[in-house]
Amino acid sequence: MGAGIAEVCARAGLRVVVIEVTEAALESGRTRSWAPSTARWRRTG
Repeated sequence: MGAGIAEVCARAGLRVVVIEVTEAALESGRTRSWAPSTARWRRTG
């Protein structure tokens, strides 16, 4: 849920800082949450 909130805020133009406990958790969240959603956003505008 937190990644979704961060994404919505970033798309609205707010500065977003994401902090995870490990580098692996950060990368996992980045690829899982942002990549598919960004592709959908690009298709729909």
